[in-house]
Amino acid sequence: MNDLAKYILDGILTLAMGIALKFAVPYIKSLLNVKNFNFISAWVDKLVAAAEQTIQGTKMGATRKLWVINMLNKLGIAVDDGVNALIEASVKALNDAVDEAAGGIAKEIANETSNTYHSDDPVATDSGKSLDAQQNADSAGTISACDNNIEDGIPVKAEVSE
Repeated sequence: MNDLAKYILDGILTLAMGIALKFAVPYIKSLLNVKNFNFISAWVDKLVAAAEQTIQGTKMGATRKLWVINMLNKLGIAVDDGVNALIEASVKALNDAVDEAAGGIAKEIANETSNTYHSDDPVATDSGKSLDAQQNADSAGTISACDNNIEDGIPVKAEVSE
């Protein structure tokens, strides 16, 4: 009887291990694929940025892509359609980021130029200086202010006297 219970227990354990492996193996493979995808994606992003930085000039996209593919091959990453799509997506993301940054700079410049004083501005005076600047210049005595001039990284104090 003792031998029979041992065989039944062995059969149950074998069946349980088979069922567990049936679900565990695909799960482990999916984890490895996700980890592998993240690894490849990170390298593609870095290599695309490096290619943009090191290979200068216009119409150099094919040369940059070839450089990225060669570097991926040196890292042991086979370039297939999926990796090719990652390269293209990384280039688009980089270009979109550059365009967005350039648009933000253009907006800042437009805001700065619209905030300058114009001759038809009601707070501007005939000399083109703002009313506050003229009042400060007209006041009697010596005015001390920290000027925007910088020598050797140290702000220079400006003395204005009349």
